Amino acid sequence: AAYVIYTSGSTGRPKGVVVTHAGMAGLIETQREKWAVGAGSRVLQAVSPSFDMSLWEMLAGFAGGTLVIPESERPLAGEDLADLLARERITHAGISPSVLATLPEAAAAELTGLGTLGVGGEACPPEVVARWAPGRSMVNGYGPTECTVCATLSEPLSGAGVPIGRPTAGMRAFVLDGELRPVPVGVVGELYLAGAGLARGYLGRAALTGERFVACPFGVGERMYRTGDLVRWRADGQLEFAGRADEQVKVRGFRIEPGEIEAVLAEVEGVRQAVVAVREDRPGERALVAYLVPDLSDTPDAQQTSDQVAGWHEIYDTRYALPSEAPFGADFTGWNSSYTGEPIPLDEMSSWRDAAVTLIREFHPRRVLEVGVGSGLLLSQLAGDVDEYWATDFSAAVVHRLGEQVAAAGLADRVRLLSRQADDVDGLPRDRFDTIVINSVVQYFPDGAYLTRVVERLMSLLVPGGRIVLGDIRYAESLRTFHTAIHARRESDPAAVRAAVERSVLVEKELVVAPEFFTALRDDHDDVAGVDIRLKRGGAHNELTRHRYEVVLHKTGAPLTSLADVPRLVWGRDVYAVEDLAGHEGSVRIAGIPNARLTDEAAQARAVQSDTPPEPVPAAPVDPEHLVRWAGTRGRHVAITWSSQALDRFDAVLLAAEVSPAAMTDAYQPRAGAGPWVNNPTATRDLGALISATRRHAAQRLPDYMVPVSWVVLSRLPLTPSGKLDRRALPEPQRGVTAGGRRPRSSREEMLCGLFAEVLGVPQVSVDDDFFALGGHSLLATRLVSRVRAVLGVELPVAAVFEAPSVAGLAARIDAETTGVRAPVRRVERPASVPLSYAQRRLWFLAQLEGPSPTYNMPLALRLSGRLDREALRAAVQDVVARHESLRTVFP
Repeated sequence: AAYVIYTSGSTGRPKGVVVTHAGMAGLIETQREKWAVGAGSRVLQAVSPSFDMSLWEMLAGFAGGTLVIPESERPLAGEDLADLLARERITHAGISPSVLATLPEAAAAELTGLGTLGVGGEACPPEVVARWAPGRSMVNGYGPTECTVCATLSEPLSGAGVPIGRPTAGMRAFVLDGELRPVPVGVVGELYLAGAGLARGYLGRAALTGERFVACPFGVGERMYRTGDLVRWRADGQLEFAGRADEQVKVRGFRIEPGEIEAVLAEVEGVRQAVVAVREDRPGERALVAYLVPDLSDTPDAQQTSDQVAGWHEIYDTRYALPSEAPFGADFTGWNSSYTGEPIPLDEMSSWRDAAVTLIREFHPRRVLEVGVGSGLLLSQLAGDVDEYWATDFSAAVVHRLGEQVAAAGLADRVRLLSRQADDVDGLPRDRFDTIVINSVVQYFPDGAYLTRVVERLMSLLVPGGRIVLGDIRYAESLRTFHTAIHARRESDPAAVRAAVERSVLVEKELVVAPEFFTALRDDHDDVAGVDIRLKRGGAHNELTRHRYEVVLHKTGAPLTSLADVPRLVWGRDVYAVEDLAGHEGSVRIAGIPNARLTDEAAQARAVQSDTPPEPVPAAPVDPEHLVRWAGTRGRHVAITWSSQALDRFDAVLLAAEVSPAAMTDAYQPRAGAGPWVNNPTATRDLGALISATRRHAAQRLPDYMVPVSWVVLSRLPLTPSGKLDRRALPEPQRGVTAGGRRPRSSREEMLCGLFAEVLGVPQVSVDDDFFALGGHSLLATRLVSRVRAVLGVELPVAAVFEAPSVAGLAARIDAETTGVRAPVRRVERPASVPLSYAQRRLWFLAQLEGPSPTYNMPLALRLSGRLDREALRAAVQDVVARHESLRTVFP
């Protein structure tokens, strides 16, 4: 035996597969001949040792290549994997299709050094091949755990399907029917494997070994393994995967192949990945659930950007139009904790404001412009010490209220207030300001392009050597950890928390930014001389200190000190305590310090994602504020910034005495890669439309029983440590309010929220929640329309729910109807019940559809045969019911 590797069993009991040395030589020969591994090859160790594909990577050294083992402790995927492939100059990599689909779309063209790419472990979608095959040798490997890693390997893939190839060296493949007879080319049969690479069997389980490893009728004394996979021989001699013999599922008496549905859903524009599963979250109710990963790579158009800004505008006008009893500069209305929903304590908010003021005062500003002044939290503290203080805000209500407070404070002679959006600089003096402040505003920008535009335009207003101070930037890397901490307070079931977190991350309506966005912006703009990225100051551990940071963009024209190349010490190897730094006089970087603000939340997030108990946090995590104060007592300054290596670590640069914190750059060391480094908040507005479009497409292409009942949108699919889709981790369809969703703004919206919740069986909904994303379907849509009619007295077609599946959309539809934009709606009085038997009701209804023809049941027959369009039938039903008032109680 060479190794024993455990694989899951259908009974829930893992089985140990005993693999011998006999297949190793053939594996190495295949690598040399088919995968072209040799001198100069750099092969990535991409998968966990719990996956036998890791052996394929390890053996690359025997074929003459170099094995590159990443330092990351977490599974590689997405931008992190793309960055590693580029940074380590990987030439050969074996990556599962599910992981490959997570990489940025641009990575396929940018990773020109990745000349050979292998996929395997699961079926590879054609769209993944279409993206990654051009310009490189992309091969598809197949091999159950019961053989030595790889049993078949394809020729380089192109657009002609995704075959699993021919047997590797020392292996043989047979495609047989139920009588163990070979099937002709093109005919589907079950795949059996034989040869030197076959495993010995299952450790200590002779009966199971005898069941799966059977006598081979095509060789004396040989065994062959029954894979359970369905394949067919192609005309070119390669095998083509056709599914699992046991992958069919049964729902409501119909046998269904989920892969067939997934292929149809993936055809819809905007769907990046699609998975269909059968769930029984309620006893006795087996239902198809579709999981969609949307493609959020598109830049939002001008209308989407405008809508996003207008939405925040409405919220702020409403908030600041209300009178406040708080003193000038101390109105923290709306600063509520995301963890509890309660206002953040006043002392913590005052500390947060004071930290921002302290940072700005480091630069000794004289002429200041603040963009997004809000209630004047910073203006009230700074305006009295400067020559000029200009302030803008997109809310006219804010500017009006603040103008009265500024006058009352005696600051009107040096303060100028203007109402405008952040990217509007018309009329503002160029080359005038030494400091421009954008504090706690960036999160309301619609996208990264808008943020870039704002920075570019504001740079033109700065004098040479001036700076833009961006405060309270939300940290993109900790977004999932942040939402985990929120939902773990409300749910005890890890699966429920994971589901809520994924949805919250996906529908995040605020802009979150990685520090690399700003370092990349500097590289692309000649007038940006330096970037200073710092953690938030403050002794309290709350969401503002844990998950937000400050950025200073320095304009060219003044000398800066770069901290990029200062000596580097590693925490836990060179330094073990803050006091160990006492002897260092020059500038020195301490990398990887455990962050006391985040260690608990990060450990909790890892435990929830892996469904395991939380791992112990570092023995002595350090509070960044403690380190700053320790340095201050010794007359030293320290720059605290994020660690690019781990979320719950931070870097600190202890500055030499001659280095001013107001003139430094490069404290943060960015990760390699091309981004994107921001999320896409505007895309969340279209998720409901994407679900509706995908559902309509499925209804047109598939019979009723194959159309999923519930739809779940995920930011990414859950993966096992080996990179395969983890179907057990697919979340239950969420049946609750969307995190961050708006509350009802009118009595009509409030009543509709109640009706949505009643029909869907959820505690509450927001005005932005999608009816179908929360588990709604056609039958429930009909029920909702009936309840709207009964409660609001408004007649709506069922199609209206599909067209406007949120409370906000449906309320707008009703408003448009009642204001005469469309034909006026009729208020319907419910008639008395009609005493008809079931047979009479059915005959009457069908006869009304068909007319006096004796074949009154034809519509039913047409519907069952799929020849009558569903929307046409619905319209006909509504027409009949509208013409016969008495039918309303029979067919509500």
